[in-house]
Amino acid sequence: MQVQYKRLDLLNHPVIRSLVHHKWFKFGLWGYLLNLLIYVIFVVILTSFALIVPNPQSATCTQNVHLFLYVVSVIYFDKLNGAS
Repeated sequence: MQVQYKRLDLLNHPVIRSLVHHKWFKFGLWGYLLNLLIYVIFVVILTSFALIVPNPQSATCTQNVHLFLYVVSVIYFDKLNGAS
């Protein structure tokens, strides 16, 4: 709100700075750390998945992918045509 009304000088007031500092350590820091933790877990899982999954050029993997895509397309187009 202070930025909207171009009162940026109010953000440098010691009371406001103290309030922002307090709110950051009470709420913002924990939210930031939680988001960071979730992101790191996601990256570790994604990297592990990329390293564990077999080579997509192998015959077995290609057949499985084609079968999966066929099943998904049949289900999708059945839903599109109103079949249940």
